[in-house]
Amino acid sequence: MKSTKRKRSKSTTIGRSVVRSLKEIRAWQEGKGTLRVLEVPDPIPAFRIKAIRKKVAKSVRMFSEQFGLPAKTVQQWEQGTRRPDAASSLLLELIDFNPEIVAAAAKRRERAA
Repeated sequence: MKSTKRKRSKSTTIGRSVVRSLKEIRAWQEGKGTLRVLEVPDPIPAFRIKAIRKKVAKSVRMFSEQFGLPAKTVQQWEQGTRRPDAASSLLLELIDFNPEIVAAAAKRRERAA
């Protein structure tokens, strides 16, 4: 009968990162270190997304066509059933700030496809 010995596998990059993070937390709890804090902006609220869309287009469909965003996605953002990720939030901010430039870029991209 063969005996099976498990070899200790090398830790992965993610595993080492988790261990390092836990050590940082433990040091902080013991008053021996500081934690780095990363500020993450709040997602754009649904009512603001709807206001941006209404500012530049009469309907979700027109907004979708103008800026190359899926209509269903825009509708879900407006209803609050989904939240835009960081890149989409930035795009919405740009549309609010200067819709003509974003529409021109979307049209140029559509032609290139």
